Amino acid sequence: MIDLLQKVLADPPVATPPPAVAPTGIPNLEATNNIFGFDKVKNAYEKLSGYNNLYPQAVLEGLAGEIITALMALSASLAVLMIVWAGIQYLTAYGNEDKTASAKKTITWALVGLAIVALVFTILEVTAILIK
Repeated sequence: MIDLLQKVLADPPVATPPPAVAPTGIPNLEATNNIFGFDKVKNAYEKLSGYNNLYPQAVLEGLAGEIITALMALSASLAVLMIVWAGIQYLTAYGNEDKTASAKKTITWALVGLAIVALVFTILEVTAILIK
């Protein structure tokens, strides 16, 4: 019992100092951009797999741009067709006040729609320039 008590009360063993150089096989974490070394793992994965994590973002940006462009073109074309249709209605009204008023109202709202489409397109383009 006394031997056990002497061992417990004795000085603790001296710890060995850490090695001055990292052992082989352990990545040098100082060479990475973050403290956990995930960039090195990510870069190795991209190199081995050929996968670039920006690819899905580029595809979605391209797809969204194509959809927006198509919707803008469709909306502008529809507004121009409405103006042409209202012009035909105005020409064939032959002085009938109701038909000319309806044609004028159609032209007015078609021009408002065309202005809104142009404004939305401008806002989207300016926003895309500012984001990039």
